[in-house]
Amino acid sequence: YRAEAALALASVQDTTASLQLGTTLLEDPYLQSRINAAFALGQTGGYASANALIPALTDSSSLVVNEVLQGLGKVITNRDLISLVGFQTKDTIQENGLAWGFYFAGMRGITNEQMSKRAEEFLSEKYATFTRLGAAHFFNRASNLKEVPAQALL
Repeated sequence: YRAEAALALASVQDTTASLQLGTTLLEDPYLQSRINAAFALGQTGGYASANALIPALTDSSSLVVNEVLQGLGKVITNRDLISLVGFQTKDTIQENGLAWGFYFAGMRGITNEQMSKRAEEFLSEKYATFTRLGAAHFFNRASNLKEVPAQALL
């Protein structure tokens, strides 16, 4: 029920639920509840959502961290951008989340040079297909980019 309630709150997008979703994200023992809470916070937006997502970057599950990274891309501001850009991935699941987090931030015009460099690195063949796809979408849709690595995209 907690997982389904969190998922339902993603549709409602009511910022007054951010505190409870943040508590669920950080404390719920059930994996799907934490994943859904991270998704809902990303859909809800606002400072409370970003503040709830940032501490969850240390979650023990890469599936949760994947959703947290994507959610951060949807809600983060330039003030907290280092939390996303400076995140060190541990596996392909987290790399996927980071690439798509960059994409979501870029669509909102939240970019910097370090993000572009990391996204360009994700275009390399050594990364999983979905990670590379997220990075390619970042360069296709992000605004405020100073330079697009055409050769790496090819």
